[in-house]
Amino acid sequence: MNKKLLPLFSSGNIISPSLLKIFSILNMQHDGTFADIVQKAQTQLLRKKGQERWDIDPLFEDKRQELLPHLKALGFIDALAPEPGMYEYLLIFGFVTTDVKSHFDYIAQYITSRVIACKQVILLTSALPLPLHAPCRAFGATEAAMMQSIYHDSLLSAIPYTCIEVPMITENNATRRPTTADTVQAWIVTNPTPGNCLALSGQPFIRRQLRIAQDVLPTTFSVTPTGPKAEKNLSIALYLDELARAMYQEKYIADCTTHN
Repeated sequence: MNKKLLPLFSSGNIISPSLLKIFSILNMQHDGTFADIVQKAQTQLLRKKGQERWDIDPLFEDKRQELLPHLKALGFIDALAPEPGMYEYLLIFGFVTTDVKSHFDYIAQYITSRVIACKQVILLTSALPLPLHAPCRAFGATEAAMMQSIYHDSLLSAIPYTCIEVPMITENNATRRPTTADTVQAWIVTNPTPGNCLALSGQPFIRRQLRIAQDVLPTTFSVTPTGPKAEKNLSIALYLDELARAMYQEKYIADCTTHN
């Protein structure tokens, strides 16, 4: 875990004080274990199944000023500057909110100032259709089209790129959007040469997408996170939805580590 992303829990089931404070502010009862806190988060903080981020219900806004300092302490708000150096790959995760272009602009400033250099850009995206009311719909009809359009209009276009476009997935007679893990796995299937990766996301999604990439990629790949700060008016419900997902991911990886 990057030193700027404080662990949500550590060995011995020690839970971050900021995470415990968030649950206290929300009056969410738990038994004091990380497993129970994760379970409560999945049932009470996740957005509705099938609901996209731009349609999330505006819950918990009355707790905004109390919650923000603790979300900030856990590393869900501030920008995460890239570690200087040369990277084989710049992984750009699919993203479908208003400020998606800011991800490209954010990393471009570090490339043009020669703080970092990247040999290849990998767009990790999907065929997710974007409805007309989606904030990023102006850039393309699907997530993949939108990401490629922004890439071609950005300063990153001078770097060779590959677009990993994962089709919508049908499971149990239902169609779902590909996950971050699906897109990373689809890239690995193309048999890329092992190397160091700079993983570009945006707050509050950096922590979870870093952990997923680290979990899915072979150990011959290293992953360093980076990304811009969260949008100023991002809803508290979206922060908490992402917190719940990050908690689940960290518990999943910890459980896998314990069982191996």
